[in-house]
Amino acid sequence: MKRVWAYYRVSTRSQVLHHDTTLQQKACLNYISYFKDWKIEREIEELAVSGYSVKLEDRKGINRILTGAKKREFDILLVFMLDRIGRKPEEMKYIFEVLKKARINQKQVVSAESRSQSLFKI
Repeated sequence: MKRVWAYYRVSTRSQVLHHDTTLQQKACLNYISYFKDWKIEREIEELAVSGYSVKLEDRKGINRILTGAKKREFDILLVFMLDRIGRKPEEMKYIFEVLKKARINQKQVVSAESRSQSLFKI
């Protein structure tokens, strides 16, 4: 059984009010339903936390994920889109290095490319 941690983040209070993490959660739960050997063991949510303006060390959710990865508490990190993890290239590189070292796979429900195509009907 693959142990999955799901991570949901919104950057602004407006997104919190519009229940954007609920939409992310529903998409992730739907996605995981296609994999019978996956089980969500933890859901981590960060509300009104900018992946750009808030420093990595101040992001409790991401730090919990990094701690869990280093202890190999899960096998897969599932996010709605990879940009939910962060926006700063140097922080993203560090996060992905920690996950790779711990052999944690990252999965995203929607890729930026597919989202652009659906938004602009390319």
